[in-house]
Amino acid sequence: MRFLVPLSGEIRSGSRNSALRTSNCTGRNRFRIGGVARGGVRREPGWQETWVPLQPTDAERRMDSRVVAATDEEAVVFWHQRGVSAMGERIDQPVLGLYRFQQGRLARGQMFYFDTAEVARFLSHASSEASAAGVT
Repeated sequence: MRFLVPLSGEIRSGSRNSALRTSNCTGRNRFRIGGVARGGVRREPGWQETWVPLQPTDAERRMDSRVVAATDEEAVVFWHQRGVSAMGERIDQPVLGLYRFQQGRLARGQMFYFDTAEVARFLSHASSEASAAGVT
């Protein structure tokens, strides 16, 4: 396996139109993170539907990403997932992402949160707060 050291591996979350992009990981790839979909049917809300409402400012969208390793087919990226709930509760958790590319496009993205229990608790509270406030 050949590892490439990127000169400027930058991944950051952004607007609804470009949730996650990389400037030099395995060339010039741009990709979005979605939900679990098989056969064209989405089973659960995707990353954007879950996190974009919890990232109203650049501070929450900042990922402080670092490409750990990359080949022509995949990349491993360390980054931070940040968010803020409607009541002001904040989260800042490290994540390790494994991204597989086919024909220059994202074929699969897996995110491994270092503290899944804390992320699940935060998302549950944020969802409850949004429901109580009538926000979807």
